[in-house]
Amino acid sequence: MKKIIIFFLIISTYKVSTNLYYFFRIRHLSQMHLEWLSDRAPNFPTYKAEIISLFKKAGVKNISIPITQSVGFGRAATFEADVFTNFPSAHSDISGGAVRMFYEAEGIFRQRIFETFSPVFWINSVVFGPKKLLEYLGFDENKSLFKACNVLLTFIWWVFGITIMFFLPKLKEIIIELSGKL
Repeated sequence: MKKIIIFFLIISTYKVSTNLYYFFRIRHLSQMHLEWLSDRAPNFPTYKAEIISLFKKAGVKNISIPITQSVGFGRAATFEADVFTNFPSAHSDISGGAVRMFYEAEGIFRQRIFETFSPVFWINSVVFGPKKLLEYLGFDENKSLFKACNVLLTFIWWVFGITIMFFLPKLKEIIIELSGKL
C-alpha cells in the first residue's frame, strides 16, 4: 500500500510540475506576443516552434481564418489562412486567432493542474486507463482502429484487474514457490 501511495505522489508531482511550467511558459509567451504586436519584442518570431509545440501539448487545434483582401481594380481575393503557418502575423484576424489560442492553452494547462487534486480524475484514469493510454499515444479517437484497440485493451485491463484482485494470495504463493526453485 505504501508503494502505491508513493507512486501516486510521484505521478501527481510530475503532472503538477510539468503543467505548471507549461502554464507559466505559455503565459509569458502570450505576453511577449502582445509586446511583439506593439513593436516592443523584435525577436519574438524565434519562439514560433516552441509556441506551436506548447499549443499541441495543450491539444489546441490549428484554426483557419477566412481572409478577404483587395487586390486592386475592384477585385478581392478570398482565402483561408491557418494560424500555425502564418504565426506570428500582425494581420488583425490572424493575431486575434493567435491570442485566442494562447488563452485556450493557458486555460487547459490550468485545468490540468487543478484536476490533479480531483478524485474524479484519478477514478476516471483507472477506469478508462486503456482509452487514456491510446489518447496519450496519439491515436485518433474517431478512427475504427482506435475503437477496436480500445475495446481489446479495456477487456484485457479488466480481466487482468479482476484476476489480480481475486487471485493475489495464490499468485504470491506461486511466485514464492518459483523463486525458491531458482
